Order: sequence, then C-alpha cells, then structure tokens
Amino acid sequence: EPVAPPPASELGWQTAYFCLRAVGRLCAAQPWLLRSEACGPLWERARPLLLHEHAWVRAAMGRAVGALLAGLTPAQLATEVQAAAAGRGGGAQGGSSRAGNGKSAKSAPVKRKQAVAAGTPRWPASPEALLGLADALATQLRSPLLTAPAASQAVSSLLWIGLACVAHPVLAPPDMAGLLRRGAGRREKGSGSDLDEAGDGEEGGEDDDEQGDAGQLEWVGPAGAAEGGLWVVRALGARLAPLTRRPGPVRGGAAVRWFGALASQLSRAQLDLILDLLVPPVLRAAEDASGKVDPTVKSAAAEALSLLQRAASPPAFVQVYQAVHDAQKSARAERKRRAAVAAVADPEATARQRISRNLGKKAAKARKLVVTKRKRDGAGSIGLGTGKKRRQVEARR
Repeated sequence: EPVAPPPASELGWQTAYFCLRAVGRLCAAQPWLLRSEACGPLWERARPLLLHEHAWVRAAMGRAVGALLAGLTPAQLATEVQAAAAGRGGGAQGGSSRAGNGKSAKSAPVKRKQAVAAGTPRWPASPEALLGLADALATQLRSPLLTAPAASQAVSSLLWIGLACVAHPVLAPPDMAGLLRRGAGRREKGSGSDLDEAGDGEEGGEDDDEQGDAGQLEWVGPAGAAEGGLWVVRALGARLAPLTRRPGPVRGGAAVRWFGALASQLSRAQLDLILDLLVPPVLRAAEDASGKVDPTVKSAAAEALSLLQRAASPPAFVQVYQAVHDAQKSARAERKRRAAVAAVADPEATARQRISRNLGKKAAKARKLVVTKRKRDGAGSIGLGTGKKRRQVEARR
C-alpha cells in the first residue's frame, strides 16, 4: 500500500530540494511526466513549496513550474478545463493506474503518456489551480531575499498565466477573483520571515506616500464582461505595483519587466483598458526623485514607459499620464496641508518628527561615507592606504 507523503511544511529543506532536483532530471528526459499522476502530489503542494523558507527549494519549485508551463499551450489548457467542467475525461484517468504484472506493467508508462497526449485533465486543469499558482508566484516576488534567477522565472510564469487568461477567459472565471487577493495584507502561514506579504519592516511608512501619489492603485475586482480575462492582469498588476519602490534592483526590476512585457504582448485595445493600472507605478518609478527607487529599476521603468506609450493609443495614454500627475499634485498639497495643521495643533510632536527626520538623514549620510571610504581604501595598494599617507610613502621613495 502506498504511504501518503508528509506535508511540505514538515519536510526538511534538504529532502524537498533533492526530491525536486530528481523530479527535474527525470522530467527533462520525459517532459510528459510533469502532467502524469505520479507528479500529482507535487502540484498539490506547489504553493507551500513556492513559499518555502529555504531559497533553494523555492528556486527549484519555480523551475518545475516553468517546465510545466513550457510544455503547455493556453489553448490546450483551456480545452482541458472545459472538458473537466463538463465531466469528461474521467474514464481515462483510471486506465493508467491499472498496471498489472508482465506486459501490462511495461506498457503503463506508454498508457500514461498517451492519456496525457489525448487530453486527459491533469494539473492544472482547473481555474482554481492556475489562479492559486499565480497567487503563490506573486507572493514569492515580495521576498526581500529573492534572487534574480528566481525572480526572472516567476515573472515568466506569471506572464504566461496572465496572457493565457486573457486569450481564454474560461481559465479565469470572475467569481474566482478572491483567489488573487487572499494573500494581500497578511503573512503567509508556514513561510519564512522573508515572505511577508504585508511588506518589509525596514521600509517604514513609504506605502502611505506611495498610495497617495498613485491615485487609485488597489484592484477592486473584475471590471465586467467586456474585459474578459484581463481582470487577472489587473489583479497581478496591483500586487506587483508596490514592488517598484522596494530596496534593491531584484523585486522592482521584476515588476517593471512584467509591466513592459505586457506592452508588447497585449493588443492596443486590450492595453487601453488597463492603462490606468499599468502606467502609474511605471511612471512614478521612472520619475522618482525621492531616492526610494533603485537606479537600475528607474532606468528600466523609463524604457517600459516608452514601450507603453508606443503600444497604447495616444489619447488614452495622455489621459492616464495627466491623471497620474494630477493625483501626485493633489497628494502633495494634502500632505502639506496636514503638516501645517499638525504644526499649529501639536508643535511638540512636529518638533519631534523633525528631529527624528534629521537624525535619520545624519545616520544615512554617515553610512554613505563609510561605504565610500571602504571603496576608496579597497582601490589603493595594500599597506599604503590612500590620500596623504600614500603620498608621503611615495615621496620617501
């Protein structure tokens, strides 16, 4: 009798990682195995493995998801989802498990391969599985310890899912919109401290300014039947938009690449429908003057903004562009008004805030000087130092 495997959260990272490595090697030789019944337990635990505490496990699971989607086409998946919804294909699943001894046992892999090729519903042949996978990948991108290869893989998988839902709305029923919002604002149970969906503790109150400058960034649900599967792109865009202001180039760069890729993959009519969600985060990142956006992300955002401008219709782009700037001006004016009222109502609290802000600037300047000194000392000769000491040593020679 087969023994049920333990939950992914109870596995040590070594066991999970090397099992994923073994599955990857086997499926590289026979890709059809990824959709066979043997890999069913793997996909049932896709979410906890994508959000595992160890980065190697997350990266290995991300590669497995990429290999799975690379062997699929959106049309094939849509056909299987429709067949599963109609209750067809159930009889073919049992054939692959009836393998006796001798000749029938040897032909079992062939039967499984033929069953998959014939369109038997396999994972993720349901909208719940596909949208749950997108939710886990979007949550994975919020990790401050995310590596560049893992981010690139997650962006590619999210782009595949988003475009598949746009091309085939059957993959994204509007009544399942909650699947892409369940992670927002809460900590992922069982994940490491680096996968906090609520944001990073070191970033303080930047989200307040971000929401004020952005206008309306929060996705509120499917806009209607006219957009079809575009609500998935809207939901993912709302999840990825705050990442442009996170520290470092990895997370912000991944979000900007996703926005830029949509500009080249969607039609002009589709792009005009979601410009109000795509342009604000990219525009703010490209024109950032606060220093919160990494220089690499800022440069990539400028390129993505030019792509959006060329791909969208000029009237729609100008309208959204002007709306973003008007929202920024209104938010700045409101902040100044609140600061003036607070200075009159509670001058002591205002003074404490000003002192705290100045101390933070002083500490940041000291850290910058330390980093500059380390770089300067590292460029000099060993034992000679730099500056005046080096000149004195060279003069004695």
